[in-house]
Amino acid sequence: MADAGSASIASVRVGRKDLGGASVLADSDLVTIVLSSKEKRVSRIPLGNIKSLRLQAGQLMVQLTDGKALTLVGDNAADIRELIGAKCRAIPELTRGLRALGSARRANPRSVTRARSVAVLDEQREFFAPLLAARGAATLATTPAASVAAFDARTLADTIDATIHAFAGARFRTEGPHRRALQAELEDLTAALRTALAELGALASQAQADPDDFVRWRKWSNQLRATFQAADRAWMDIARALAEYPLEAGASASVPAR
Repeated sequence: MADAGSASIASVRVGRKDLGGASVLADSDLVTIVLSSKEKRVSRIPLGNIKSLRLQAGQLMVQLTDGKALTLVGDNAADIRELIGAKCRAIPELTRGLRALGSARRANPRSVTRARSVAVLDEQREFFAPLLAARGAATLATTPAASVAAFDARTLADTIDATIHAFAGARFRTEGPHRRALQAELEDLTAALRTALAELGALASQAQADPDDFVRWRKWSNQLRATFQAADRAWMDIARALAEYPLEAGASASVPAR
């Protein structure tokens, strides 16, 4: 029923007033409640106005951000909770609008050979791979907690660090001051991304603690979008920095298996 996007409920109550049965429809923007009475009154609630859901003994209280609430009563109240909750907790669009993703952007594009462009795109894929893999896992997750866990901040930060170190190693195969200097430069360029990931991790525990508190969920979701934007900005700076250091012959920037 939750997958269909609509369901029926036996009773809708606002305060002590019983408005009768209704159909409940949910899409990516709205929850629409159509009363079954002759007037067919319609209420449209933006998802962003839903503060929380509370289910108890066949009654689902829908608390709104303006302090108002309505209660949906019926044997399938749990199904309605799942229907509305799934829409409120949908993983946001994360890659649309990113300027770097899919572009071999660098400081002086005219000087880029075809081979170098391919190498830049390969490195770009390596850089974004953990974030994109996490997004895929979150989309397939069957519980809210699993969706949040897919973007484990510590794992993502460690993987990104390993990736930029591999970029430096591909340019300076021998450990020494040049490689360390480039690693330090790349670490500086990803500092804002690591800060964004740390904030994401802090908000993740709050979102997981109560998946039906959508204020907490939206804070985490907004930070998730901000983290992808931070990665986008970081990559453009990284690409410009790496352009100053050609790959050594036969070198690969692939991250070794961990």
